[in-house]
Amino acid sequence: MNNSTAKTLLDNCREELEKISKIRETDDPLSPTMRFLTMYALIRACGSIECSYKTIIADFCEYKQGPQVKRYLTYSIRENSRNQFAHGKDITISFEDVKIYFEDACIIINILDDVVDVVK
Repeated sequence: MNNSTAKTLLDNCREELEKISKIRETDDPLSPTMRFLTMYALIRACGSIECSYKTIIADFCEYKQGPQVKRYLTYSIRENSRNQFAHGKDITISFEDVKIYFEDACIIINILDDVVDVVK
């Protein structure tokens, strides 16, 4: 991956998901602990993907731009996010699904990063 900030975000998330996987091996998958860890993993994975996407797009758009454009991108793209679970919605996803969706989304982020790098 060309964007080092996005790469670090995804790598850190991947490490945390692996740690949770190890906890899962010793705990009942239906335990309250695993339920909370799954919710955390979902938030962490979604947030990492969202921040990586926004970082790649904002870095690309602000290239050779003035301070006003950079400020706009910071407030309207980098710092603007939403999360349904964080707003009280319940989840019906397993931890394994979170890991699969995260890895699938990482593929898309890598493609986006490659495309943006080629356009520069």
